[in-house]
Amino acid sequence: GTEELIRRVAERIIDITIADSHVALLSRRYYPQIVVGEAISKDETWLGWAVDLRAEGLLGQINIFFQTIQADGRFKEIYDRYYAHVEDFDFVDLRAYHWRLESRLPTYLPLIKSSAAAYGFDWRLIAAQMYQESHFDPLATSHAGAYGLMQLTEDTASLLGVSDIFDPEENIRAAVRHLKYLYNHFDKAEGMDRIYLALAAYDVGLGHLLDAREIARQRQLDPDKWASLSEILPLLSLPEYYKASTYGYCRGEEPVQYIKQIMLYYDILRYQERSWMTAYREVEG
Repeated sequence: GTEELIRRVAERIIDITIADSHVALLSRRYYPQIVVGEAISKDETWLGWAVDLRAEGLLGQINIFFQTIQADGRFKEIYDRYYAHVEDFDFVDLRAYHWRLESRLPTYLPLIKSSAAAYGFDWRLIAAQMYQESHFDPLATSHAGAYGLMQLTEDTASLLGVSDIFDPEENIRAAVRHLKYLYNHFDKAEGMDRIYLALAAYDVGLGHLLDAREIARQRQLDPDKWASLSEILPLLSLPEYYKASTYGYCRGEEPVQYIKQIMLYYDILRYQERSWMTAYREVEG
């Protein structure tokens, strides 16, 4: 398979391979050391579904399916999950992330896994959020007054009964508990939308999410869809919107970028697990 060949290039088992552009660009996340060269063909190419020429009924159903998901927004949600930012590539950031996954993450992995399990989250999501918050630095301090691995504020830490905000165990467990509280608040959202809303509220506060949801309703957008709120939140940095909102000014672009980065780191962690298993089977074989 193409992804396996790219892994072998990254590990210098082979020198070069050829891949579809979307696969090559996506693979840079997982193997930032690879270099994507020039296209070998200038012809326009497309990805698509093919059916037997005689299967007119099936073709009709496929076309209806695509028309439906494009109209209701599901196509964009699926596309954005995998390919929306595939051309974005920060070599320095990704190299540092891969290095810290090996050098720093193992120290906190038992705490991350136990805390995530206790509140029903994927540990890889919590690890990705932690990296976005602190780069796995237990002494991290932000200019906004947030501290530790999960960048808890003193007010939130106090409400959650944290005695030492820099203690990794207290910090992680309190933060995941807080994320669960936010997740429970958005009980009408489904799937990843519910995760996105909880993460956004963790980043900028629940109040700003409530303001954004109200504006979404006024615009006849679904307040339980991240696609709606990611469009609305940046508006809360504009006077005509934040002055009319309950919780006021918000750096609304920040949670949009916050979630984008977390999902990038999350995707890499999920891919790494598959890659490790592939390499293990290769060695065992």
